[in-house]
Amino acid sequence: MVAVESVQTVPLEKWEDGTIRVTGTRVSLDTILYHYNQGAIPEEIVNRFPAVSLEKAYSVIAYYLSHKKELDVYLKEQEEAEVAFMEQLEANPQYQADRVAIRERLMRRWKEVQEKGVWTP
Repeated sequence: MVAVESVQTVPLEKWEDGTIRVTGTRVSLDTILYHYNQGAIPEEIVNRFPAVSLEKAYSVIAYYLSHKKELDVYLKEQEEAEVAFMEQLEANPQYQADRVAIRERLMRRWKEVQEKGVWTP
C-alpha cells in the first residue's frame, strides 16, 4: 500500500533582500507567478527557466493557489518596490548620463554597420 504524505515541503526560500525564490535557483516567485498568470503551464515555465524542475514548478503553483490572498499581497508589495526603485533610478543624473552615452555609442556602431555592411565589435 502506498503511504500518503500529509505534509509536503514547498520549494521556496526567502532571501536576505526579502524576495522569495525557488529553492536552489535564482528564479523568483514573482517570475513563476507572472508567467503562470499570463497563461503558461508548468511545462512552459520549466522550458523558460531550466533551473526550475517540473516538480518545483507544480509545487510552487499549488502553493500559490492555496495561499493566493497572502501571496497576492506579497506580489503587490514587490511591484510597488520595483516602481519605487525605477523612479529613484530614473531620477539619478548619473544614470541618465550613462543611458545617453550608451545610446550614442550604439547609434555610432549601428551607423558604422550600415555604412560598412559588417559588424565589428
